[in-house]
Amino acid sequence: QCEDWSTIFVMYFDNSAERKRNDENLSKELQKQISRCTFKGHVVIGVVTDSSRRSFKPSSSQSGILPYGLHSNALVTDSIVEPYATIYNNTIISNSFIGSHATVTNCGTISSSSDYPFEDSMDIHLGPEAGGSRKVNVTPESTLVDVCSYMRISNFGKLRRISAAEAKRLPFNIILGKLHFTSIVSNLYLAPSAMIESCSSISNSILLPCASIRNSTATASYLQWDCSISDNSTVSNTILMECSTIGPHSVVASTVLGPDSHVSCGEIHCSLIGPNTNSHHQSLLISALWPMGRGNVGYGSNIGSNHTGRIPDQECTIGEGIFWGLGCVIKFPVDLSRAFYSVVAAGIQLPPQRCSMPFCLIMEGSSSKKDDNEVLGRNEIVPGWILKSSPYTIVRSEVKFKNRRKAKRHGFYCGWMIIRPTIVDSCVEARDLLKA
Repeated sequence: QCEDWSTIFVMYFDNSAERKRNDENLSKELQKQISRCTFKGHVVIGVVTDSSRRSFKPSSSQSGILPYGLHSNALVTDSIVEPYATIYNNTIISNSFIGSHATVTNCGTISSSSDYPFEDSMDIHLGPEAGGSRKVNVTPESTLVDVCSYMRISNFGKLRRISAAEAKRLPFNIILGKLHFTSIVSNLYLAPSAMIESCSSISNSILLPCASIRNSTATASYLQWDCSISDNSTVSNTILMECSTIGPHSVVASTVLGPDSHVSCGEIHCSLIGPNTNSHHQSLLISALWPMGRGNVGYGSNIGSNHTGRIPDQECTIGEGIFWGLGCVIKFPVDLSRAFYSVVAAGIQLPPQRCSMPFCLIMEGSSSKKDDNEVLGRNEIVPGWILKSSPYTIVRSEVKFKNRRKAKRHGFYCGWMIIRPTIVDSCVEARDLLKA
């Protein structure tokens, strides 16, 4: 159905030398490839006219094989549909470009909103949630080197912000992958081999090839290659770098998640998370700057007591390879940026402080009585504990990082060794500090 057929255009490939025969069969092909649809506005429809019939093999949640074409769509308006696309049983498709071999099935409203400037760059605020945060500009292909350079943590990579003139604005949805059973879609770039399935809402997001979102909500999110968001997770204003995952049951906002990192059942806000960092259990991470990553967040860890009530929000700077033990409580501000590969023991309450002892163990003070030289509530630091009492941890971590490093496009800066000159120099500095 259509009120004005003059605004509906048909696009087809003439693959046969028998042009006259193709023209005669065009009406028959239209009947096969378009059925039970309503069109409005300017619509370009791609039609397959050759004899080779291609089919789309649906996911496990669908039964049967769906033919390409437009079938059972309540309204299609101001859109372009290329040949070999499969568009089936959707409510509204508006302001969208749907490429060849893309599939859009059983969705609600797919539209493009002009209220939000949908571009290939966005600003992410890292650090303190209220005041004093660091604004970082990222693109869908940014690396941690670019982010650290922008924050002036590193001297390498790009330093300048992408200007409004350089940013590419996307005036409509571009769907080249698979989009199934999603209620609301607005401002989306879906690359080939990328998939969105069974989501309540996806908006202002870019998915590069082989990225996926399932059973979740995403707003202003960039997913690089082989990234995934799954199982009742909520993600906003976040970039997931290559081979990183969020889910199940996770909440992530205003975060840069480095390559090969994983977040499960936890909550992360306003944080920079480096490569190969894992938070596999219920935990909290707020206003954490962890550019070198390679750490682990244990179950019940609360790294986010940043609302002091007296002074503005603070932050936590975390060094490479820090292990946060079970149920630890960290009160900001805390600086462990030089405490490489240290362990914060289980159940400890860490008050505001700075620690520059690599490979140390931070645990609750062993004192239980009030002597003149002892004060209750202080922590105990054992310098070099990992090197002396648990060298196996270093060997195991080397093997673990090597096996888990899947991000090919970030491999030039993620493959460093644990024992290297900069780490050794830090150990020497800590030794000299203890001697003094």
